[in-house]
Amino acid sequence: MGESGSELASRDAAKGARAAQVEERRKQDVARRPPSAGVVDGILGAMDTNASKGRPTQAVDAASHREGQIQGIGKIQDAVFNAVGKGIDRAVRAIQPAEMPKNVDGGWLAQILGVAATSTLYGASAAIGAWVAGALASSKPATSEADSAAAVPAATEQPQAPKRSTAGTFIAYAMKDLVRKALTPGSPAAGPDVRDLKEAYIQQLEVEQTAAFARFSAGWSALHDQLAALSQADLDHALLVAQHMLEAPPAEVLNQIADRAIIGWTNFLAQASHGAMGGWDFFEKNGSKGALGLKDSADAPERPGQDPTRSNVDPKRMDGALQSGQVTAIGEESGVLEIFIDPSGRLLDDPDHRMRLANVGPEVRKRIAQLGRVGDLPLNKIVRVCSVRTNPATQYASVMIGADGYVRNVNWANLQLMVLHHRAPVGPGQIKETHDAMDDMIHGKSSVDAHRATDAENQQIKAIAERAQDLSLTALASS
Repeated sequence: MGESGSELASRDAAKGARAAQVEERRKQDVARRPPSAGVVDGILGAMDTNASKGRPTQAVDAASHREGQIQGIGKIQDAVFNAVGKGIDRAVRAIQPAEMPKNVDGGWLAQILGVAATSTLYGASAAIGAWVAGALASSKPATSEADSAAAVPAATEQPQAPKRSTAGTFIAYAMKDLVRKALTPGSPAAGPDVRDLKEAYIQQLEVEQTAAFARFSAGWSALHDQLAALSQADLDHALLVAQHMLEAPPAEVLNQIADRAIIGWTNFLAQASHGAMGGWDFFEKNGSKGALGLKDSADAPERPGQDPTRSNVDPKRMDGALQSGQVTAIGEESGVLEIFIDPSGRLLDDPDHRMRLANVGPEVRKRIAQLGRVGDLPLNKIVRVCSVRTNPATQYASVMIGADGYVRNVNWANLQLMVLHHRAPVGPGQIKETHDAMDDMIHGKSSVDAHRATDAENQQIKAIAERAQDLSLTALASS
């Protein structure tokens, strides 16, 4: 569903105003920043010596040239944020409007909206970081023929890897660090009132981009002075890197940013309907009680503040979504990828019950279907294990996988494994003993003689989840 002309005009006007503010801020920053002491001394000395000549001196020309080079490097800011804006615009065109869920606290909804927008910026940071690294790798200074000949090892020598100068290494790390810090959000910034979910998401993304602009401008002041202290050769190299960055970004970079915005939007819809997980529990293995790690699970955080569960729905509120029944009677779950498989891990031969992703719109589904494996996708998922012996198929077990790749909830009641050590004689006594043991376990009671085989069950659950994670997302396109 496309945007109206008024929506596009309003959003373009907001982006133009933001860009004008950033440019004005940068001009003010340059105007009030004094040149480095060495440049000042050189200019004053040249002016005193050549004042009678009535023309610019070589020293003044050189200083102006260096300052122009530094300002040229600063235009990386425009290239970076233009790429981020273009990538997000691609995502916005694919997103369809969505109504705000009923009986949901507006303040809490604004909070998870901020989390969704900052997760998009984190993803953009990764894509831009790879782009910057590529520009650095492709912009090594040219060497003379004599240098090239000297670099060729003799037949008896071992070839050596080319070495980057200390100043060159500084340039690489300083530029990447500045971009990384600008695109690494802190706490979600205060966003708009939440009414229409799509418009609120777009506005929140603009809030986060504006904050990123400000972080870049703040960091640029220090980098300017560091660049001014470089030798001319190293400054030339830095400008060469900037020129590579000022070229149009590869389509792959824009697609990666758009994909992160689409994923952030989809997880926001899921949390709006199903709540949000309360964060990683450091007192429980894998972050929550009973959680199981898979090969695609995110790394466990090392300290509070690192939280891979930020995009997870609330596992405790997913019990109803995991209930068994005929697949035709199972309701769709907004923003959650649902996967219908048989016990062997194969998708059902039913176009309506293979993979589905509700309420995100056909364009979003079409793009997500191109993103590889199910396990590559950081979305919340439900794996529905179905019997195909009935018509329609019947779900008899289900596994919920969070956006962080951990199994967070299951419905495994129909597949429970029990360990019974019979002491009663074979016959009616044993049947009664088995019945009593099962009744006790239903009420949470177990003993050495009768208990669930939890470890064996967990292995079964992980096997089913891993099979689903290895499926191709292309099935989503045909659903």
